[in-house]
Amino acid sequence: MRSKFFQVVTLLALITILFCCATEPKNNTHSKNITITGFPENRNGDRVFITINTGLGQNQMVAYGIGMISNNGASGSLLDWNNEPWRGSGPYYILIYFESDKEFYLYTDGKSYSELGISDSRENESKIPKYEISKTISNIGFDRFILY
Repeated sequence: MRSKFFQVVTLLALITILFCCATEPKNNTHSKNITITGFPENRNGDRVFITINTGLGQNQMVAYGIGMISNNGASGSLLDWNNEPWRGSGPYYILIYFESDKEFYLYTDGKSYSELGISDSRENESKIPKYEISKTISNIGFDRFILY
């Protein structure tokens, strides 16, 4: 329980810094873009922070995107820690953070924790599916995420 608390506090601190300090990259022509669709109607107008992570522990975020939900979707260019275009590919954990109510959602390919054979995300990270980022634009439905 304590490690989850510190993970969330650390991620919140990073998100606060990035929301306040993020700038547009100098050259955004080759940045990967992530689009999340199918948000509930009541989420329109919310700002979301989308993170690309190698793991679910501390200091494992490799890229982020910030978007505003409109028409039940949000898009963001993926940037690295230097606010430069991120061009990575491969399997990654994806988290969505809603600024309005401070909730996190984790990509699980639409599976519940019980369907994955675990009680929560801290029990066995290796059972949580990663999303394969390979294209310049990734589109993922919000129904593929669960409350973290």
